[in-house]
Amino acid sequence: MIYTLSALLEIMLVERADGLHLHPGEKPVVEVARSLFQVSGPRIEPGDIEALLRQIASKEEFREFQASQM
Repeated sequence: MIYTLSALLEIMLVERADGLHLHPGEKPVVEVARSLFQVSGPRIEPGDIEALLRQIASKEEFREFQASQM
């Protein structure tokens, strides 16, 4: 995993972002004042989003996430 949760949050703080969009195979996108901007850096790898979610979700929340992916 190239991006850490703290690094993504730092980007959001620096850019004063309202939101963060993460999609496998694409670069992270920050939302600032209803506009979207790609973060310069590598693309999100398959599995990165799940690894980030594991850091903040409870086991039950993570199971619900996995079940919704089917």
